[in-house]
Amino acid sequence: YRKAFVPPIGVARVTAVSGQGFKVEKRRLLKDDVPDVYLKIKLGDKVWQTSMQKNNLTPEWNETADFLLSDNNQVLHVEAWDEDKGMLASDDELGKTSMTIAEILLEGKTKEVELLDSENRGTGAFVTLYCDVCRLKADPKAFDSLPPSNHFGGLLTIIVTKAFNL
Repeated sequence: YRKAFVPPIGVARVTAVSGQGFKVEKRRLLKDDVPDVYLKIKLGDKVWQTSMQKNNLTPEWNETADFLLSDNNQVLHVEAWDEDKGMLASDDELGKTSMTIAEILLEGKTKEVELLDSENRGTGAFVTLYCDVCRLKADPKAFDSLPPSNHFGGLLTIIVTKAFNL
């Protein structure tokens, strides 16, 4: 199986807005653990991680990352984690979900989704994501005017270093 190059159609600007419904982990001997929540978001080959919101059941990130988008049906994977400090402590997964970029756009660019556990059951915790897409243009004349203030622009150059059996 070989990955074939699919030219990007644009840039997906994904914003991790907020979360809600995270639960306190009750402990018998130690102090109860309020989660230190962060998200890992993956689209294509790129993985992005938000900042950690310490001791927060309703985290607000409002953090943004850009991903190359090859297709509106490309799947965005989201995982929520509880950061644990200490030599023997590993971070705990709070839930995960996935959706296509098209699903977010069809919801008006903002979508609240429930996180699922390892058996695909709802956890009661939700994250809100915002996504906007900037389409790539092949025409250099598109740079003759500045984009609107709520858009971004740039130049993408692809250099082919080797080609076989053309």
